[in-house]
Amino acid sequence: MRRIDISSMTLVHYGREWPHPTPPCNKSMIPQLERNEPLVYWLQPHGRPVSEQVPALKLPDGAFYTLSLRMMKAIWRHVRLRKGFNNVERAQLGGFKLRIPTMLLTEKMRTQSRFNVSGCALLSVRCAVTATSRPSNISVPGARRSCA
Repeated sequence: MRRIDISSMTLVHYGREWPHPTPPCNKSMIPQLERNEPLVYWLQPHGRPVSEQVPALKLPDGAFYTLSLRMMKAIWRHVRLRKGFNNVERAQLGGFKLRIPTMLLTEKMRTQSRFNVSGCALLSVRCAVTATSRPSNISVPGARRSCA
């Protein structure tokens, strides 16, 4: 966690101050962060686009601090990237704010791309199972032996 100089930032969305005496970067505090979006303040650098907004936590000392990727993953664990996912939403103060941080969005997209299965790969697995589990003299409608 790094301290943020708020003089060059605009407050886009209010959050709540961190209520615990232990700092949020401590591993034992991860359960307190999980799905706890109301803690997060959104700050935007003056004159910069919405995509450069920064999520921050306000500690009892009154200062704002950035979030580590581990903390972001805990806070926005419930957010799923579905078809048509839009990362921008209306802010309570007017204007727009990000739904999840840009760094976390790219990480979620990278992780999601590892689990995408192409139609051809799925069809070849289905064909292989069909070809080995049935005698060759029985025809299966719609089954092909290869994807080519």
